Amino acid sequence: MATPSQAEQGSGGPTPSSTASACMTELMKLIGLPDSTFDKTGELTLAFDSLTVTFISHGAHSISAVSYVGELAKKGDARKLLELNFIPGISRFAIEPNSSRVVSVHDWDTSKISPSEFIKGVEAFVNRVESGQKTLATK
Repeated sequence: MATPSQAEQGSGGPTPSSTASACMTELMKLIGLPDSTFDKTGELTLAFDSLTVTFISHGAHSISAVSYVGELAKKGDARKLLELNFIPGISRFAIEPNSSRVVSVHDWDTSKISPSEFIKGVEAFVNRVESGQKTLATK
């Protein structure tokens, strides 16, 4: 994943009312992939090292990211993840309905951020998922 300084270089200053598509285009440029669009269901999946993130478009100015974190294997795992949810304003951990699969979810309103801010947010999201994976792996 790119560092914040690389992200800033790629897209200039804040752009009022960025679109979800513009944010994804800048992200794709930064990571060296050809421009891609959301599929007909509004999804686009990217791999960051060993992590897969699915981006979901909810219209022109809204993107969510979802990534698999791990399985709830022990009794105390849910508490550990709920403690990580304590910090407001960042991605949250959730359990997929009818399963023990833990995912991390984050939403962006792209009308309020620039593409470079979105890229920084994606980097923070990926780091948070990795942190959650380490927390679940801790015995």
